[in-house]
Amino acid sequence: MRNELIKWYYEKTAERLIKNLKKRNINGYFVNSSEEVNSLVEKIIPEECVVGWGGSLTMNACDTISFLKKNGYKCLDRAEAKTTEEREEILRKHFSVDAYFCGINAITMDGEIVQLDGNGNRVAAMIFGPKKVILLAGMNKVVEDFDAALKRIKRISPMNAKRLKLDTPCTETGYCVDCKVQNRICESYGVITDSTRKKDRFHVILIGEELGL
Repeated sequence: MRNELIKWYYEKTAERLIKNLKKRNINGYFVNSSEEVNSLVEKIIPEECVVGWGGSLTMNACDTISFLKKNGYKCLDRAEAKTTEEREEILRKHFSVDAYFCGINAITMDGEIVQLDGNGNRVAAMIFGPKKVILLAGMNKVVEDFDAALKRIKRISPMNAKRLKLDTPCTETGYCVDCKVQNRICESYGVITDSTRKKDRFHVILIGEELGL
């Protein structure tokens, strides 16, 4: 019974959120599970498109990177770079891809997409460059408003810093101390995508599970 009620709640919440995304010229979708994500991706972007992505635990959980590599897409994967210079070159090439994928740190019920970024490559590519932006988000990323989004980001930042093995104060304390150290994960903090002028550029896939951090 509990699982059925949660499924119902996610569906109803996503239904309301998708309507608000539409008002912002952003396409929204809902799937019940991570297993359904890639078949939807296939409908949004045709094969042989050039694709890139930012780091995302949600993409990993959905096996989307493997799907893209196995199904005829031309992938620009920074993980395949042999040098720092090659990695930087791939990140810059992401600005000209047909489709760019990344996760979401928080999304409000009103449809604001709120991101945190260390290098800035994810938010930069979202704002300008790629023809399409596909964002994957478990329903645990949905919050009531912008203030709740910032609180969520503050809460998950230490976990992401720990995951990336960064030497920051929050990896010692377990909570954000608003540090100003050089390798802090919060270089671009609370970046909002409010709407888009370009129809069919933004695609938000909401997934009826708790995924990522």
